[in-house]
Order: sequence, then C-alpha cells, then structure tokens
Amino acid sequence: MTGASGCRSGNGCWLELWDAPNTSGFHQEYRQSTSYVGDALNDRASSIALL
Repeated sequence: MTGASGCRSGNGCWLELWDAPNTSGFHQEYRQSTSYVGDALNDRASSIALL
C-alpha cells in the first residue's frame, strides 16, 4: 500500500489503516465509508487490515 485518501467498507466489515509497515505506528479504525481519512493518514497509509 502506498497511501490512501478515502476508504470504503461494507457488509459489516471495517478497516484499520496504519502509517507504517507491518501494522505499526499510528492507526485509525474506519467503520463506515469515508471520502477523507484525515490529515494523519491522508496519502500516508502503509498497512491495512480488514476486520
């Protein structure tokens, strides 16, 4: 992953994005679709988990 500006999830799933590889560093959880992931992760996300 090389960055994200928005995210979309569905069917009861949610996403977690991290600003460093291997799910380390700052992270944020998204339980609904969003067109903007916020200043902390905009174009900086390096790891993702689908939960």
